[in-house]
Amino acid sequence: MGRGALMRASRRSASGKEVALTLEEKDGLVAKAALSGDFFAYPEEAVASLARSLIGIPMMALSTEGKEAVRASAEEVDLLFVGITLEDVLALLEDAK
Repeated sequence: MGRGALMRASRRSASGKEVALTLEEKDGLVAKAALSGDFFAYPEEAVASLARSLIGIPMMALSTEGKEAVRASAEEVDLLFVGITLEDVLALLEDAK
């Protein structure tokens, strides 16, 4: 099995920090996801959890289902970002289309 198509979206937050989202697509669905950048998050493991929440979401539904999944994941762990906001991450889902 080969890798699916890779998509990457990145942006700078209002505070100048970079945040990037890398997605691997397979059969129209998110197969792998990673969130990275020069920001901090508490709890730290919540960043990986946020990315995992996108797995299985149709690529064409990132701006709807993807945003819902990320919001729910962030609320579940009471996520706190330093240097970026949740809105910065949600905007990446629009950019990754």
